Amino acid sequence: MNVVFKVYWNNPIEMTAEAGTQQLTFEVPLGAIISNPSSGGGTASYPSFIGNAAKVLTVNATEDDVEWTAAVTQVYVDQEIVDLNATLSTSISSKADVNYVDTQDGLLQDQIDLKADVNYVDTQDNLIINSLTLKADATSVSQSLGLKADVNYVDTQDSLLQDQIDLKADAMATSQSLVLKADLINGVIPASQLPSYVDDVLNFPDLASFPFVGEGGKIYIAEDTNKTYRWGGSSYVDSGGGGVALGETSSTAYRGDNGKIAYDHSQSQGNPHNTTTSDINEGTKLFFTESRVNQTVLTGLNTSTATPALATDQLLAAIGKLQAQINSMGSGGGGSSGGITWVDVSSIAGTQFSIPQISLDMANTKIWLAKKDGNLWLKGYFRLSSPMSSAQGTVFRIKDTTWFIDADPNAQAFPASWTLFHPIQPATCFIQLTTTLMDFNVKGSASATGWGYVIYPTCIGKAK
Repeated sequence: MNVVFKVYWNNPIEMTAEAGTQQLTFEVPLGAIISNPSSGGGTASYPSFIGNAAKVLTVNATEDDVEWTAAVTQVYVDQEIVDLNATLSTSISSKADVNYVDTQDGLLQDQIDLKADVNYVDTQDNLIINSLTLKADATSVSQSLGLKADVNYVDTQDSLLQDQIDLKADAMATSQSLVLKADLINGVIPASQLPSYVDDVLNFPDLASFPFVGEGGKIYIAEDTNKTYRWGGSSYVDSGGGGVALGETSSTAYRGDNGKIAYDHSQSQGNPHNTTTSDINEGTKLFFTESRVNQTVLTGLNTSTATPALATDQLLAAIGKLQAQINSMGSGGGGSSGGITWVDVSSIAGTQFSIPQISLDMANTKIWLAKKDGNLWLKGYFRLSSPMSSAQGTVFRIKDTTWFIDADPNAQAFPASWTLFHPIQPATCFIQLTTTLMDFNVKGSASATGWGYVIYPTCIGKAK
């Protein structure tokens, strides 16, 4: 279509030449373009320009002529567009960097292609593409960039995607597991899917039903005894199972009830069979009988220990102790006899004989003292060389107080007395004690020359 413009430059100028290329740019106010009045054969009549500065030529209300009207300024609109473009440029530069978004989109696409769920990734991708498509709209771009094109938001979404990817089952591993699983056929696993050793166990009713020639590496079970066997090359060898058969041989087990009876009997006390020695052959072990005890010799008797016999002593040891105590009591003579030491009173310092009331035959007079088990003992004999001059006389006197009787002389002046036997005239013998003297006195009314008296071992009191 050819368009002909007429430009009014103070006076109308008709453009008769068609512009083939863009050489000039005209800003023509809306309404300033009118049709050629002469195009219908009439004469052009235009309003005068004089006095109409800053006005625009518009079609009148009846649309049959033109007239000058006040021009509408475009300065505000143009400035608003400039400001809007600046705002868009700033927003796009700070948040909607195309290269950054495209890079993030590419990285997401790479991960999505490798691992992520296709539908989920496509949805996220479409949302990002829609946000980018809306960039031209300042408000939409600003909103989209604030909600989705933020770097932190993209990173968060990427992390969530990675978590989902890590949790997905590895398809290949799952497939391998399914291939290797055993398949049940009528509730039974086929022998082809069992380990090789499982079908090496063969069951037969009894041992006689086994194959005549067995196979190595297989186990044969006899169901009647529940015993297991293996092929030994020439025969079947019992390899256990089935327990031990009952019997009374080395390869069988004894009956439990009989074993219980035998055990209970072994634990019984006393003599359940009422057995006597007459029922048992002695052999080399002789029985303990009264006659044999009486005939037993005391081989190994020891009489060196004169201590009391104890209930825990063996019989031979107890007899030895008793004999030792008897031996220690002494018998006859002076000196050491039978474990007791007798001391001649004449050897004790200060001892006196033949006190004036009595005269002794010293050749036939011997007196001994001894200390035994805390007591003072006296024994000996004496003979008178003349009759006693009074009713009583002192045979000897001891001054050494270590040989005194342990008694209080003020309370017991005569601590001991006894009778000396004589076929014609017995004599009374007694001890008279003071703090410094101890006398052995004899009292008799018919004592005569040559009469002798025997003093048998006598305990006269506690030794001091």
